[in-house]
Amino acid sequence: MEDSTTGDDLKTVLIVDDNAEILSVISKYLQNDYKVLVADSGSMALEQARKYDGKIDLLLTDFEMPVMSGIELATLLTAERPNIKVLLMSGFTGGMLVLNEGWHFLAKPFIQSQLDTLIRGLVSPEAKNRFKQNGRAPTTRGPFARIRASCSRSFPSFQVAIGSGRQVFPQ
Repeated sequence: MEDSTTGDDLKTVLIVDDNAEILSVISKYLQNDYKVLVADSGSMALEQARKYDGKIDLLLTDFEMPVMSGIELATLLTAERPNIKVLLMSGFTGGMLVLNEGWHFLAKPFIQSQLDTLIRGLVSPEAKNRFKQNGRAPTTRGPFARIRASCSRSFPSFQVAIGSGRQVFPQ
């Protein structure tokens, strides 16, 4: 199966992060393979989604943002666009994450191959080769090093559970 795409059949990814550097790195990385929409807040993401006439295949959003969390954004957006896939990303360090069934989580810091594999698996599950290099070798250097640097604090282990979408934190 050929895995090339033309402009008309590119999948659309809405990327939301309040960290401008992370937003820039991820959007630049994905723009060759996807139609990319970017927003630096939940309200901006909702506005863009409402104005966008095409299908949005994936919401890739930061978990913790001021005013509206990624969970709140995903809940509102999936109510309006029930077929959208959700991938939450975060350097979340406390307690347990409770996600709606079918939502996915990517821990920061991450490397390109993790992002590639997750996104391709979510938006193109029928693809035989879900991991596509696009001439990029998996690396621990390069633009994603900035994401790792941005998340340089140590991350204790956490759990991801499927549930109602509520956040559960230890007392």
